[in-house]
Amino acid sequence: MLRIAIPFIRKSLWAGGYNYLLNLCYVISLHRSKEFQLIIFYGTDISKKELSDFFKIKNIKFVQSSLMNKSKIFTLITKIILFRFQKKTKFLFKKNNIDIVFENANFFGNNIDIPVISWIPDFQHRALPHLFSWFSWWKREVGFRLQFACGRSIMLSSLDAKKALDHYYPNLTNPINIVRFAIQLKKIPSISFINSIKKKYFLPENYFYMPNQFWKHKNHDLVLQSLLSLKKKGHNVVVVSSGCQVDQKNPNYFNDFKKKLIRNKLDDIFIVLGLIPYKEVLSLMIGSKAVLNPSLYEGRSTTVEESLALKIPLILSDIKIHREQVKNKAQFFNSKKSNSLSKVLLKIWNKKNNKNILNKNLLNSNLKRIKIFHDDFASLVEKTLNFYEKK
Repeated sequence: MLRIAIPFIRKSLWAGGYNYLLNLCYVISLHRSKEFQLIIFYGTDISKKELSDFFKIKNIKFVQSSLMNKSKIFTLITKIILFRFQKKTKFLFKKNNIDIVFENANFFGNNIDIPVISWIPDFQHRALPHLFSWFSWWKREVGFRLQFACGRSIMLSSLDAKKALDHYYPNLTNPINIVRFAIQLKKIPSISFINSIKKKYFLPENYFYMPNQFWKHKNHDLVLQSLLSLKKKGHNVVVVSSGCQVDQKNPNYFNDFKKKLIRNKLDDIFIVLGLIPYKEVLSLMIGSKAVLNPSLYEGRSTTVEESLALKIPLILSDIKIHREQVKNKAQFFNSKKSNSLSKVLLKIWNKKNNKNILNKNLLNSNLKRIKIFHDDFASLVEKTLNFYEKK
């Protein structure tokens, strides 16, 4: 059995990355536990509460070490000058008999002497450079280039990301692997629980749900413009939003957005919930008229995968990755034109609700996509080992 080290991602820093790891661990433990032993490595700065969702998954183990702590001041210099840190981390992995390291938003150095898979979720900094400060752009760029230069096995989540990689970084000799993740549902919220969550947050019967973090590329401003336009025409379309409200690249983004919301008197129809438990996210998805993702850029959207698994109607920005993910199973709009979104919102808003009958079959409705996911992952591991054997 191969032992795979997976450094923990804090939900407060990157909810999407946290949910990705949680789903990956659950899928592999459920379908590939005889082949792979997943070991979560986490720092002494992580509380047990932060790991509680992972503790519920069978067949995974945990290793705590201060080497996994996140520095309060993380600069390019500390990322590049890692020789001493490398040795200690290498010893930590060797001590725990690790066969492969899953490198996410980290760089463990060149001389680690263990096969490493580097997961690159997207190339947003190259596609939308104006959303990054000079420092954050180069921090990300240097991190990627270090991983490429050190011969990592590269893991991507979509064909669109592969095309972007080929465009921005041509002639790489690293093995490139596409692992198309899918969501493994554990439990479907009951109708009574869904209704209780609506009451908890004082939500109306009808609403669109946008479970996107408040990052600038998630395009909340376009939604605000659309709602304002619709309201002026007498249509009080409601959007409920949840997710982290901190954009490290654009620290003032949420506060500026909130001011615009209040100034335009839209805070009663654009309802902001903040970060909420995952079970509540699923409940609000099921209870909505449709799930909305107006993002300008994605590597592969977890929100979209969750909606597909739950068979929830989707309203999506017309970007390549969304087309790749759902084919024609969504209503699309131009991500740069608020009137395009307004038309789609109003069209679906005026439709009678088709209440989905929740049943256990939903738990088995996504099996084909899930099989592709864990097959892709198994193929990635095999190719990574073969590549390192030939080095």
